[in-house]
Amino acid sequence: MEIPIDKILQKYTLSAPDRTVHKKVIETIKVVVGVDVPLEAVMYQNGRIHVDTSPLLRSQIHIHKEEILKLLKEKLEGKKIKDVR
Repeated sequence: MEIPIDKILQKYTLSAPDRTVHKKVIETIKVVVGVDVPLEAVMYQNGRIHVDTSPLLRSQIHIHKEEILKLLKEKLEGKKIKDVR
């Protein structure tokens, strides 16, 4: 007896892999702040995103934090994003 794959996968919740989260963070920061961030500078853990860059860029991210979080929540529906630092 064959079981359709969609029935098997229904019980699993699929979310974006961490690399996808990193790319979406980079895209969002580029749109909101206008600065490219290297992939290695973005860390994602426990719903928190940390961007390891210059103090000037971190200040800009902090200023636009609400807008960045809003856009990330729209782009990453499967992930819970709590904070951007």
